[in-house]
Amino acid sequence: MSVNNKNFTPWSTNKLNKLDYHEIVSNEIDSVYCGPTIKRPLHVQYFCQYTVLTILLQYVNPLVNILALYTFNNFVNTQLHFHDHKSESVFFSNRLRRVPKMDCRKKACAAIIIALGSERRTARRYWMKEWLKKRENFSHVVLLKEISLKEKEDYRNYFRMNEETFMKLLSLVSPFITKQDTFMRRSLPANEKLALTLRYLATGRSFEDLKFSAIMSPASISAAIINTCEALIYVLQDYIKFPQTPQQWETISNDFGTLHRFWNCVGAIDGKHVAIRKPDDSGSQYYNYKGFYSIVLMAVANAKKEFLMIDVGMNGKISDGGVLFYTKFGELLREKSLNLPNPAPLPLTNEEFPFVFVGDEAFALDSNLMKPYSQKSLDCYRQVYNERLSTSRVTIENVFGIITSRFGIFQKPINLNPEKAAKVTMAACYLHNYLAKENTNSYLCSTSNDESTCKPNLMSIRGTMSRNGTATAKNIRDRFCNYFNSNGKI
Repeated sequence: MSVNNKNFTPWSTNKLNKLDYHEIVSNEIDSVYCGPTIKRPLHVQYFCQYTVLTILLQYVNPLVNILALYTFNNFVNTQLHFHDHKSESVFFSNRLRRVPKMDCRKKACAAIIIALGSERRTARRYWMKEWLKKRENFSHVVLLKEISLKEKEDYRNYFRMNEETFMKLLSLVSPFITKQDTFMRRSLPANEKLALTLRYLATGRSFEDLKFSAIMSPASISAAIINTCEALIYVLQDYIKFPQTPQQWETISNDFGTLHRFWNCVGAIDGKHVAIRKPDDSGSQYYNYKGFYSIVLMAVANAKKEFLMIDVGMNGKISDGGVLFYTKFGELLREKSLNLPNPAPLPLTNEEFPFVFVGDEAFALDSNLMKPYSQKSLDCYRQVYNERLSTSRVTIENVFGIITSRFGIFQKPINLNPEKAAKVTMAACYLHNYLAKENTNSYLCSTSNDESTCKPNLMSIRGTMSRNGTATAKNIRDRFCNYFNSNGKI
């Protein structure tokens, strides 16, 4: 590195009186290393150290002062020559002679600013660990090639899907996660990124743990997983489609009537807390009433145990049924803008009933949202209504149970910030619908060979403070109750 000494402007007392010390030091350093965006060269760092040393030694014996400065000067010149910076060595010696005589307080302020602003860089020992260079030989993808030939069930257990489904998914996401190779390194193949992401979702293992099976650094693993989750959300967006027309809602209602004997039901709604680590500088924002940090997953499911709608990311502190108020679905429900079919009669009756969603006690009663009667007001007739409603509402509970069982990421706190945790959660929900359609029998039906077991780690949300519904909503519930005890009785 060459330095142009002609551009050097020594400090002056007048300059210190007019400008603040920070501006002086910034301008002085900029004149040395040609711009604020370039790393400070070695001789500038040594000069900063020298300036501080002169401040510290001015109170000791003059002979000690001279010897210390002479020793430091020799050390700096030796280091600069060793690093082949001869021109900087000459410049350093010249600059030491040009430090102006200023009073101690001003000199101390300037020295402290320079010292605090200097950057210490640690030399990289090597570009990559040797064992990481052998990913092609020892990665888990190599083992999976052998497993796919002979052990189909182990392959399905590893990814939560069979090989055909995996290859179809790979063909969908490859265009969005494939990166270009450079002259410095090869990019990660798309199949390894997808395999890594699916394994992370299936087990919930930490990045430090996954690096030994994926043969990747934790930083590469983090980037690959988030990138792949974003691609999964995009390519699988058609697998979670919210109904837009009355005909689509009627199809869902027919499934609930056939499977659960609750006609005019168009969805089961519920919300769960997804545990995460405490976000930095968040205080109690994500701390829920259950005693852990979380984000809220609000969802609506159909009778086939598939998601119709998901809303992820609300902080866990808003832990009551009022979370529904802040979702787009809740807004459309309040404004009667869901495009639901007109009220229609139930079987064996001419009386018309509105199309409704079903939920638990956490939600407020509404003309299009039915909930159970409270335990305090139960009688034999209301008990029949509660049981019929429960058979339909349990579908959303089943969905949460399935994704908790199949995806181990939900069986422990997600060690990511809330934004990334929401992306991981959404990717798992989209994968749930994808696998429910592509691998219905093997995915939805539990088997004893799965590594993970279903644990209730998705906690229910707390009941809303305003539980009383309108008179119209209560009347609709009473009419459903009368129907289930008369013409609709099983």
